[in-house]
Amino acid sequence: MSTCEKCWSDAYIISTKCYYNHSDTYITLLLERFENPCTAEEQAGQYATECSYCKKLTIHQHTNICVICGNFNPK
Repeated sequence: MSTCEKCWSDAYIISTKCYYNHSDTYITLLLERFENPCTAEEQAGQYATECSYCKKLTIHQHTNICVICGNFNPK
């Protein structure tokens, strides 16, 4: 499973302002947002690419795996 890039980015901002551990803050955000998760596009990140199967910008920017269908799109 790929990280949620929006939560990871938000956790970084919070951790630098409040001197919290980045990864602990990320986990806290995931738990807080469990009932209302980020969109697939937000999870894939700012530099996501289009999935050849879903036709949405949901290929994760680091793992190259679609966060919706799991399709792998190598670069």
